[in-house]
This record gives sequence, structure tokens and C-alpha cells, in this order.
Amino acid sequence: MFGEAEVSGADEVLANWEKLKASEGQRAHLEEGIPETLPALARAAKVQRRAEAEGRAPLDPSDAAEIARSRLDDLRDPEETDDAEEAIGDLLFAIVALARSGGVDAESALRRKTSRYGTESADQTT
Repeated sequence: MFGEAEVSGADEVLANWEKLKASEGQRAHLEEGIPETLPALARAAKVQRRAEAEGRAPLDPSDAAEIARSRLDDLRDPEETDDAEEAIGDLLFAIVALARSGGVDAESALRRKTSRYGTESADQTT
């Protein structure tokens, strides 16, 4: 399917597939074809991967960390934040980029933490 392209794993296969689709002009927008029902963190990761497959540089981890710190500072007093929803969106998108840079699936990490939190909360009340 990819001609003479050699790949070393599933991530490269996906990247090559995204490049092929982009070069064929099948997608006008990065979110095109991604189900609206996909969990938001997984959707953000997919959009970031597509952007990179189309030649955009990935968000540098130090830049992503700085964005996250800045938006956290903005949210210290939500009443003083002009647009808390936008700030939280920026924060979450940056966190997904940080997770990806470390080889972590943000969606899975949050699901595991949520499960542990449920157990931790129950343990603390007994």
C-alpha cells in the first residue's frame, strides 16, 4: 500500500497513511473523518498526529509545559479569567502534547488515574 516505504512499527504505518491521505487531498481539515464521539483527549492526540504527518512540527515539550504553566496561572482565579473554557482547552491540548512526547496515551493515563481515585477515595472514608 505504501510502495517501497519501510516502516519500523505501527506508529510509522499510521504516519505514512496520514501522509498518503494528505497528499491525495482527501482531507480539508485535520478533524475530518475523526468521529465526534471519540473521547476528547484521544481526539486531540489524533489531530496532533495528523498535523505532524502533514508536516507541522510537533509542539515542543518545553513549549507545551510553558503553555500549561501559563494557563494554570490564568486559572488560579477563574473569576478573573476572560475565558476559562478556552484556557482549560489550551491546558488540556498542551497536556496531550506533553503526554505524547513522553510516549504516554493521555486518555489511558486519565482513565487509570480516575479508577485509582475511586479506590483511593473509598479507602480514605473507611
